[in-house]
Amino acid sequence: MEEFEYKKPKPSGDREKKLIIILLAVITVLLIAILIIVIKKRSDTANNLVSPTATAGYSPTYYSPTVSPTASKTKTATATPGATATEDTDSALNGAKAVATNFMNAYIFRSLEKAMPYMTDAFIAGSNQEGFAGTSSPSRDRFDILSASVKDKAAQVYQVKTRVYYTLNGQDSGSEDFNLDVVKSATKYLVSNMSAV
Repeated sequence: MEEFEYKKPKPSGDREKKLIIILLAVITVLLIAILIIVIKKRSDTANNLVSPTATAGYSPTYYSPTVSPTASKTKTATATPGATATEDTDSALNGAKAVATNFMNAYIFRSLEKAMPYMTDAFIAGSNQEGFAGTSSPSRDRFDILSASVKDKAAQVYQVKTRVYYTLNGQDSGSEDFNLDVVKSATKYLVSNMSAV
C-alpha cells in the first residue's frame, strides 16, 4: 500500500497582497469616518449660537449660551407704572446680552461670517475678515459678559461690556475688555460697534 503525504499548498503572493490591500482599505475608511465625526462635532460646537431675537438670560462663556426662547414673554403689567418700565428695560438688557453672547461666540472663533447675523449693516460694511480675525497669537480662549446698561433709551441703544481672555502656548496670557453697542431695530437686537475699553 502506498502512502500519500498531504502537502499544504504554499500561499501565493497575490493572495497575501489582496488581503493587505483589503485591510488597508478598511482602515482608511474607518479613519475617514472618524475624521468626519470629529469635524462634524467641531462644526456643531461652532454653530451652537442662539437666535439674535431671543431676550432671556445668558451664559458668560461661549461654550454653552443658554438663551431661553420662551422667556421673551412679558410679565403682566401691574398697577405700578415703574414696574412696567423696569420690566421693559430688563427685557431689553437681556436681549442686548443675548445678541452680545452670540456675537462674541463668533469673535472668539474669529469668524466674521458667523458674526454677521448679529451685526448692523453699517458695522458689517466697516468690517473685513482679516480685521475681525486679528492676529492668531495669542489665542482668544473665552469671554465673559461683565455688564449691560442703557446707553441711550430714546434711541434704544444699549452697551454690553465684555472681557476676552487670551492664551499663549496653552497658558493664560491676559485679558482685554470691550464695549459692544447694541441697538434694537423693529424686532431684534444687533451689535453696531465694538471698541476696546
